[in-house]
Amino acid sequence: MKTYRAKITMSGSYISKLQSDTLFGGLCWAYKSIAGDDAFFKLLAECVAGRPPFVVSDLLPADLLPKPFLPPSSVRQETSQKEELMEAARQAKRLKETIWLTFNEFQAAASGETIVPAAKQSLDKTVLTLHNTINRATNTTLDEGGLYDLPETFSAVSHMTLYLKAEDGWEDIIEKSLNLLGEMGIGKRRSTGKGGFNVFEFAPFVGFDDLAGANGFVSLSHFVPAPDDPANGNYKTLVKYPKLDREYAISPNPFKYPLILLVPGSVFFTGSAPRPFYGRALQKVAPGLPEAIQGCFAFAAPAKLMEATS
Repeated sequence: MKTYRAKITMSGSYISKLQSDTLFGGLCWAYKSIAGDDAFFKLLAECVAGRPPFVVSDLLPADLLPKPFLPPSSVRQETSQKEELMEAARQAKRLKETIWLTFNEFQAAASGETIVPAAKQSLDKTVLTLHNTINRATNTTLDEGGLYDLPETFSAVSHMTLYLKAEDGWEDIIEKSLNLLGEMGIGKRRSTGKGGFNVFEFAPFVGFDDLAGANGFVSLSHFVPAPDDPANGNYKTLVKYPKLDREYAISPNPFKYPLILLVPGSVFFTGSAPRPFYGRALQKVAPGLPEAIQGCFAFAAPAKLMEATS
């Protein structure tokens, strides 16, 4: 698999979190519109078999990457000076509170180096917008209790970045699918223009390829490990309540079963050079559409761990 980097600008606000499994599903739907039903179902079969022709990261702010969940350093502070101890404590607190790293900081952390991240600006802004509940019988607003709020997120950075890995021959169709997905929008309320974006760069990326001695990986995606994936790692989890998309979103039962996903920044020890991706496609995720799948693959950024994580 070759690595690509896409840079995009959001057309406006978005409501759904732009996580990798949501983006993967959106790209599959866009691919269906371009390549047709037969190619679409073949793609799904390859994903279920553990052979996805492409995987994606989360949509990341600007050129930042998630902080790896590395175990705390065992190096002791060799000083008794109060000022130096205080500064070390402040740096440790800053690192603990940090969510995003620059690319150089990320590579340093993934190489096992101790980093002091720079202060980061606010990356997005979420506001609550008021909406009326529509009575489906009368097609009018409810007289009482029909007002509700909906959080909308506005990006405060110049662009967003998506990392992809694709098999040879897939790069052109993935780029076309990504552009189409930007036109269609992604996530909740896309029919009203939410989740739309424009792609202004799509190019090969080799930034993750030069880490010698890699023996683990950092996930840039929300994912569900496959049975044979490494289990020795440091990670955090998220419970997600997904729904069906496109025409199935207005079906009598549009809900999927809850999922437990590992979040970006999760680190796993592999003992040797990591594979391009990990994770799997989950089957039977929606009672209202038994054939639906959830693509929960991890874009694996190589990491050099000093010892097995615990």
